[in-house]
Amino acid sequence: MTVATHEALAKMRAIVQACQEDPLAWISWLPVQASFLADPAAIKLLRAGNQVGKTWAGLAEVHYQALG
Repeated sequence: MTVATHEALAKMRAIVQACQEDPLAWISWLPVQASFLADPAAIKLLRAGNQVGKTWAGLAEVHYQALG
């Protein structure tokens, strides 16, 4: 393998490791989702129309709560 190939593989491994450590950091949240996730309240309600990302925001909240 060439030096460029080794460098590319090293960069790819670093990206994979970063994704595995914090997968939600790679998501570009919509404003509605970002405000929901930023809310420190213990009980939250996210009401929105179709295709707004309610499921993704809810799953992210569960993920963050599980991690502490």
